[in-house]
Amino acid sequence: GPASTSGFRTLASRSSPNPVRRKLGKDHLRHAPPEACAGKLPGRYATDRALDRPRVQHTLGEPKTHPSLPTPEPSDMPRQTLYAESVSVLAAPVPQTQPLDSRQVENHAGGYVYEVDDRARLMRFLICGAEAGYYSTKSNMGVDNAKCVMRLLADGRGNEVVEQVVAVSTEGRAPKQGTCIFVLAMCVRLGDVQARQHALAALPLICRTASTLFEFVEQCKVLGSVAAAQAGSDAAKPKVSWGRAMRRAVATWYLRQDPAALAYQVTKYRNRSGWTHRDLLRLSHPDVGAHVAKRTAAADTAVAAGPSQQSAEEQEVAGAVNAMPKMNEADLRVVLAYAARGTVPEVPVASATAAMEEEAAALGLDEEPWELMMGSSSVSAPAGTPPAGTSCSRSVAEYIVAADRLRLGISCRPQPMGTPAGGKKRKTSEGEQEVEAMEVVASTSAGEEEDATEVVGSTPTQTEVELAALLEAAVQEACELIKKYRFSWEHVGDSTLLRQPQLWCAMLEAGLPMTALMRNLGRLSALGVTNSEEHLGVIVSRLTSERAIQGSRLHPLSLLEALRVYGKGCGDKGGLSWTPEKKVLEALEAAFYLAFKNVPPTGKRFLLGVDVSGSMSAPVMGMNLDARTAAAVMSMALLRTEENVQVMGFCDDFVELPLKRDMKLARVMDVMGGLPFGMTDCAMPMIYAAEKKIPMDVFVVMTDNETYYGNKHPMVALREYKQAMGINAALVVMAFSATQFTIADPEEPRMLDIAGLDSAVPQILRSFCLEHF
Repeated sequence: GPASTSGFRTLASRSSPNPVRRKLGKDHLRHAPPEACAGKLPGRYATDRALDRPRVQHTLGEPKTHPSLPTPEPSDMPRQTLYAESVSVLAAPVPQTQPLDSRQVENHAGGYVYEVDDRARLMRFLICGAEAGYYSTKSNMGVDNAKCVMRLLADGRGNEVVEQVVAVSTEGRAPKQGTCIFVLAMCVRLGDVQARQHALAALPLICRTASTLFEFVEQCKVLGSVAAAQAGSDAAKPKVSWGRAMRRAVATWYLRQDPAALAYQVTKYRNRSGWTHRDLLRLSHPDVGAHVAKRTAAADTAVAAGPSQQSAEEQEVAGAVNAMPKMNEADLRVVLAYAARGTVPEVPVASATAAMEEEAAALGLDEEPWELMMGSSSVSAPAGTPPAGTSCSRSVAEYIVAADRLRLGISCRPQPMGTPAGGKKRKTSEGEQEVEAMEVVASTSAGEEEDATEVVGSTPTQTEVELAALLEAAVQEACELIKKYRFSWEHVGDSTLLRQPQLWCAMLEAGLPMTALMRNLGRLSALGVTNSEEHLGVIVSRLTSERAIQGSRLHPLSLLEALRVYGKGCGDKGGLSWTPEKKVLEALEAAFYLAFKNVPPTGKRFLLGVDVSGSMSAPVMGMNLDARTAAAVMSMALLRTEENVQVMGFCDDFVELPLKRDMKLARVMDVMGGLPFGMTDCAMPMIYAAEKKIPMDVFVVMTDNETYYGNKHPMVALREYKQAMGINAALVVMAFSATQFTIADPEEPRMLDIAGLDSAVPQILRSFCLEHF
């Protein structure tokens, strides 16, 4: 297409019909015949997947050049390092399909780039995951990155791996936690003794919920065969290999938590990944008495010694002990008994609020009942209380009773006669039959069989009025418990109740967790909850709360995915549909920017180059979002952070990206979705700035590093720009795939390689531009 006066190729000209454009599914990849490219950039003319011919293999001794161009002599293609400022501009350009020096490697597209070290690739793996790329499958990507982790572990750098995992997980820098959990499991199963100890000690920092703990145990089970193979034993069947260190780590995960917080975990996340709390407790054997005694002894020792007589390590241990919540042994025993055996303490639920208010008044506290329950340390039983289930503090026991009632006892379905008042029958022990029902059948004679059958299994006829009254009573009781104890939707056992808008209104009033709110916005709108100005205000207030977003560690791309799904009015799966609420869309967009680490502007001049080539059409982190759209929305965060920023798109040519500071994210996704694909030339941002004489301090290239098209390497283009403009410009490469490739020279100090999906991108760029590292 013709070039516009600004040097960009406009969207209209890029979208114009082209007789030599070939179609591949829904993608249009430009393919020009060799005779039409005489005098233009040598190299490949389209991605390998776009051509109906096998991929060309070549070696260093067989340079790939265009037939219409003279074949360069070996002396015309130097291999010296090009990052030094003293080296002059090469007389004969080296195409990207030929290496500049021996340090470069061939990428998946056939171009030559640099290779990042294993630590940098680990960071890409943790943040970007191992999703399938344009040139590789998900399986191959996962295996390659797993080998990278194994190399680090084999080199004795397991502690570095664990520290990197902890940093990414606790700071919320990755869209999903699965990769961090997998790498932590690798350290436990495949690392040396020191790495295993370090990884198990970091388990509570990574697995902050019972759901992630279950996932970690399952990953350890899967990796058991690999560990057995390394040890030379039979690896036919994967196993967990619960040694003392593993048992102690899992037991400590349960014992270190506050009883009220642990009660929330065991009632909300009952099973995940094929594991239950009963399974883990039977394998780990947590000793409540020994744990409480150990904590008490450590606290007493710290108080007796005093800070002046303690070493730095002892002071750190003492500080950690003092920071732990006060432990009530009876409370902890009750929670673990419920998790392992389903034992419910004998505490009446009806008097919960009144009793808690009496305790608060006696202690001079002003908390609401649910706040008193969550802060159970102030109302715990005395230290000398016998460790019996009925001796625990009323708040924790009543919470468990209420949670069990909400899951099993409240139902809006008609119950068979003879069923306990709780609604669903509870087995008193594993494998036990319903003894009472069997006795009724056994005691009946032949003439009484019909009556016995009616007593045990039949449901009497009920009118619609009675059914409506049953539903109303169930909803009312469930709403009372949700408001009183801040239960979430996972606590509700009857799925019919979850289709009642009153239940979701109660959850909003009680404080629905941020992640649960984000995932259920469509359901709230479908049920009509957002039609209420009061509840709509609660939703908007929660989504625009910076404290709530930072506390929940929500990643910007998770919020972007929620914005995309909610905005289209239907889910990617299922038949649920709704009418999007404008205020909710605006709140999600505001939440996207709040999820970034806000930093003051640097005052530098930035040119953001977004790779829009065919290889950037691969999805990121399992989302329905391709890499180039993710790159564009990540650039919006930089547009709002820095004052002097220009954004351009590139493939094998310039592509105009009309991104502005005040543009809506939905519009950004629409613009990126309408762009055509092309080939990859990552030198384009520097070439464009040099031709237009645009002064820039920092070039930020957002790409998957699969560059191959062009007669000039990005490194050469940057060096030529520096010499032409007299500016010591820096290059930052934001990678959107977890490969080992990069266009940035690792030995050049003015170059940086980071993971493109990192929520800390603004903060990292600021530190790099101001030379803080």
